[in-house]
Amino acid sequence: MSGTVRIHYKKRMEQGPEVLASGSAAEVPLKIMPRPSPAISINVLEHLYDAIMVTDLKGNVQQANHRAEELFGYPLVQILGLPLGQLVDGINDELLGLMHQQLQRGRFTVLEARCTRENGSLFPAEIAVSSLELGGSPGLCFSLRNITQRREMQNQLCMAQHALQQAACGLLMVDLDSKVHFVNPAFCRLWDVAQPTDVLGHSIDDLFGTAHADLLRHGLAGHGPWSGVLEFVRADGTALRIEATSAPNFDFANVFVGLVISFIGVPPAHA
Repeated sequence: MSGTVRIHYKKRMEQGPEVLASGSAAEVPLKIMPRPSPAISINVLEHLYDAIMVTDLKGNVQQANHRAEELFGYPLVQILGLPLGQLVDGINDELLGLMHQQLQRGRFTVLEARCTRENGSLFPAEIAVSSLELGGSPGLCFSLRNITQRREMQNQLCMAQHALQQAACGLLMVDLDSKVHFVNPAFCRLWDVAQPTDVLGHSIDDLFGTAHADLLRHGLAGHGPWSGVLEFVRADGTALRIEATSAPNFDFANVFVGLVISFIGVPPAHA
């Protein structure tokens, strides 16, 4: 029966590979049919973007392309015959056997693991694993991609998210339709909102009134940032004086996607 299998390996990135995804294909083991000439298969490996290493079921490298040589820093002749566990942390007999069993059932697996270069430096890699025939015997094909840049971007996003959550000023983000899709805890405290979901999806017209909203969405019309002092009355009748700043918001591709609005409470104006 085809289906989906998820392998929860005990060791994570610092100690071994972490399975990122798995899925199913038809219940037929994936095989690469014999080629007329070994040179043809090697030529195919050399034209692939990813580093490719083909191993036997014990994890010993039998074939590799020059992308693997570039990625790991070993001469190609030294990669051949190496146990894959010397290059990829956590690859051992237990995991190799488990992956082979799942591949024989038509499953596929994508791992994320820490890899070691010849000079001892480390890098994270995403690794797709498939099965094939190697000289008439079953083998495994590992397709590796360095994801250092992706990890750095993820770390930056995590830090940015943490900074937004910890900011002292109230922050709100709206889309091009003036609808709220993010608020931080400081905004909730300032406006006495019980939880972010109470305002998410609402228009800033509904939250602040059309007159104030027109000022805040100044940047949506391409007029650039706006800042000023706005006065509100809370539901309990108390006055709230806010210094607001509204600026255009852009996504990772530098596409204009809405506004970022900040709010800081200021003392009431003197009579």
